[in-house]
Amino acid sequence: MAIATTNPANGELLKSFEALTPEQIEHKLQLATDAFQIHRRTSFADRARMMLRAADILEKEKDECARLMTLEMGKTLRSAVAEASKCATGCRYYAENAERFLADEIVETGAKRSFIRYLPLGPILAVMPWNFPFWQVFRFVAPALMAGNVGLLKHASNVPQCALKIEEIIRRAGFPEGVFQTLLIGSGPVDAILNDPRVAAATLTGSEQAGIQVGISAATRSGLLWPILSPTTSSENSSAACKGCRSAILLTRKLSSARWRTPRQSPLSTRTFRRVSQLERVC
Repeated sequence: MAIATTNPANGELLKSFEALTPEQIEHKLQLATDAFQIHRRTSFADRARMMLRAADILEKEKDECARLMTLEMGKTLRSAVAEASKCATGCRYYAENAERFLADEIVETGAKRSFIRYLPLGPILAVMPWNFPFWQVFRFVAPALMAGNVGLLKHASNVPQCALKIEEIIRRAGFPEGVFQTLLIGSGPVDAILNDPRVAAATLTGSEQAGIQVGISAATRSGLLWPILSPTTSSENSSAACKGCRSAILLTRKLSSARWRTPRQSPLSTRTFRRVSQLERVC
């Protein structure tokens, strides 16, 4: 599918985009890896300041964001404005609560002092659909970045301007280059990205086939990739994707159960992203 803005009302091609080359994808992956080494060490206060700035930008530019959504995927302008406002609310929520969510938890053991500490995972690939082009992304971006992770977005090919606008908002909010990047790519390169050892995890909302693709990549990868599901409550496609991922995850566990318990990515560090993103429920 071409990466393009097409008027959903009449099928007119309004703007097209060249897909990233393998060299450009490599550059972005390395940029994300380097950015993670810095971002993971920032304080919650610094992350919150930038996330609140992103919320302010969304609120002030909600009409502009709404027009982009309406232009690319046909959402009514009123509902698109509401979606942009909802994204601002989500950013503020995690800016104000992430530190509390991820605070150390004291555990009673026979030792002098035991506790659980939540740590960021690394670069996370987000594969997102067109139906809620801003909200589906920001419900990932806000908790993931507040937890110290960095994001790589593979958005639906029919909403490229929405994807680029989201990246712009995150950069203008003060997050350093590489902390969040849009990948203008089709479905072809996704498998290679999922299998890149620099990518620590993936989050998906989409079709059944997309869910299967992510799960199978996790099963066959040499290393470890945690498939993190991001189900929505209003889409049959999301339900199908969850079923596809669930089947693939079961296959992953059968084929490589030992990899789910390696020191490189412990269950505790995995819970960091899953908890702060409220993505712990696997359908």
